[in-house]
Amino acid sequence: MAVLTTLIYKSQLNPSCKSLSLLSLVEKAKHSNTALDVTGILLFDGVEFLGDAANLLI
Repeated sequence: MAVLTTLIYKSQLNPSCKSLSLLSLVEKAKHSNTALDVTGILLFDGVEFLGDAANLLI
């Protein structure tokens, strides 16, 4: 298996997404990423996300 060192991405929030759903998603991602040793940063301006992730397996 190859290792992808860094992935950079941009996406938009689905307008039907509720803030509680978004918070729940963030909490699940924290736990999953920690368990898989995935690191990165996620920026959110209320509409768009910009992030990166490292140590991803492909």
